[in-house]
Amino acid sequence: LLLQHDIKRLLAYSSVENMGIVALGIGAGTPLGLYGALLHLINHAIGKSGLFYLSGILIQQYHSKQILRIHGIINTSPVLGGLFIALIMAVSGMPPFGIFLSKFVVIKAMFTNGSILTGSAALILLAGVFAGLVYYLFKMVFGAVPTGMEKKNTQWGIVLAVIVSMLLLTVTGLQVPAWLDRLLRSASEIVMGGNR
Repeated sequence: LLLQHDIKRLLAYSSVENMGIVALGIGAGTPLGLYGALLHLINHAIGKSGLFYLSGILIQQYHSKQILRIHGIINTSPVLGGLFIALIMAVSGMPPFGIFLSKFVVIKAMFTNGSILTGSAALILLAGVFAGLVYYLFKMVFGAVPTGMEKKNTQWGIVLAVIVSMLLLTVTGLQVPAWLDRLLRSASEIVMGGNR
């Protein structure tokens, strides 16, 4: 993840990291861990789909998948730049977004279960992943505008889809809707054999 030069591969390795969080939640072997894992699957699907929408636009605008060639986004398209910052922060697990909550629940399940060493290692690795994503984010968003690159028109259809993703992540970050909470609790209990 920290050594990628291709934006699509960067996002793919970020997905691998997030599936590791899901595996930790399942591995905790508790209803809380399973709840966090299922919630994380949902949150990750919402956030990563938005990031892939944005990366597709950026690849079209910059005619490259290479991170080193994509820079100055905030100057060429302020709306996309702002959404890109927000989504990277959301997928990295910053509050108030849902991915923060689901990661928190999984890590809490690890510590509650007595897996303190594993939970601590996960926290350290998550900090490294966050640092890597923010490093790439700053290079892409705030770098100098490439020569000959002009301001781009905003593609409002995709922007709307990304805004919907952001709103959903904010909702699940502030408070999991009651219907979803019930569904996740029921699923966790089923997997645990009906025991709490």
